[in-house]
Amino acid sequence: MAYHHFDDPTGMTKILSTFLKPGGYIVIADHEKITEGTIVQGDIADIGQEAVPHSQGFSREEFVTMVGNAALEFKSYEHAASLDGAAIGLKKSMEIFLGTAIKPLEIL
Repeated sequence: MAYHHFDDPTGMTKILSTFLKPGGYIVIADHEKITEGTIVQGDIADIGQEAVPHSQGFSREEFVTMVGNAALEFKSYEHAASLDGAAIGLKKSMEIFLGTAIKPLEIL
């Protein structure tokens, strides 16, 4: 669940896709994007933690575009879990998705 911390998630997906055999899957679990913006210090509960600026994950459309730009075929994007934000110092819950894509079979 750290994909959203990459400077270039699409570029990383392209790199990872080179390790897949045709027919191989990539599976990504990360934050669902609920609203626009970034998580900043104000989103952290007042417990003395520092925030790491990052995007708020990926919407279904962003995931489809990201894997498509890496020459992968989108397979799924499903809600996987809701995490209690207060348990980890956030003011709101975190929604987690599980997304999959496949490297197409090569046509000879």
